[in-house]
Amino acid sequence: LILITGILLIVSVLISFRLSKRFANPITMISKQAESFTSGQFKMKINDTSNDEIGVLAKRMNEMGEALMRNEVLQKDIIANVSHELRTPLTLIRGYAETLRDVTGENPDKRKKHLDIIVEESERLSNIVEDILNLSQLQSGALTLVKESFSLKEMLIKIREHYELQEETRIFQLKGAIELKENLLGDKKKIEQVFYNLIDNAFRHTKEDDLVEVVVTQQIDRVKIEVMDHGEGIAKEDLDHIFERYYRGKRVDGKKSKGSGLGLAIVKSIMELHQMPFGVESELGEGTTFWFELEKVNSHTSF
Repeated sequence: LILITGILLIVSVLISFRLSKRFANPITMISKQAESFTSGQFKMKINDTSNDEIGVLAKRMNEMGEALMRNEVLQKDIIANVSHELRTPLTLIRGYAETLRDVTGENPDKRKKHLDIIVEESERLSNIVEDILNLSQLQSGALTLVKESFSLKEMLIKIREHYELQEETRIFQLKGAIELKENLLGDKKKIEQVFYNLIDNAFRHTKEDDLVEVVVTQQIDRVKIEVMDHGEGIAKEDLDHIFERYYRGKRVDGKKSKGSGLGLAIVKSIMELHQMPFGVESELGEGTTFWFELEKVNSHTSF
């Protein structure tokens, strides 16, 4: 009995040691991984392929590290893009202001041309800053929806009048909006912003003689709205990234598209807040269609 008891004691100690080591090592590795995350190092991974709770936790920690690494890369890209976008108009404004002061003061034509450039770049700078603030507020959850009943027809007519008052050479065409009698549900100001962003985007990627249309199609309890152009289109490899922040695909001529790269990201955030479907369809050389849906006031579907 004494011998058997001694053997069982030794075996139990060995088994306990092996089990404790098996459970303790992954926990220690997870602790070290968490410490590396807090110091900004996201490359560390745990090679635990077990299917128990600790193995699942290790896999989730690895996924977290990959997500944090992607966010770090995105943050660096955002800082670089914002710096570049802000530096360009500031440089132009300063350069033309100095030229205006030192050289063209006595030449009215040059002075007017340089003043126009200063005003244009100032507006561009203001729009970039406003887009950054809007996107930050939307994605941080600081802004909430103010849902109300509104007339889509009146909104689109007002937007078209806005472009006419701004003496824009490009005016979009309306199809189906005039016939719409029901009001829609949504945040009126944010939906207006969606329209402005999509229409500006269509104008930016088409020629002056290309047609831009806003097409409204009625469904049972919703309305589908499409902003269609017949311009250069979007490459297939760009379609999956078109709603990302600061993503600007290449144009047909190989150049980067103009704009801050925030307009479509703002559209995405607004539509996600409304919990409404949206998307894009495009072919190179055939044009692009951005679409989204909104609910009618008499719809029984809740937000």
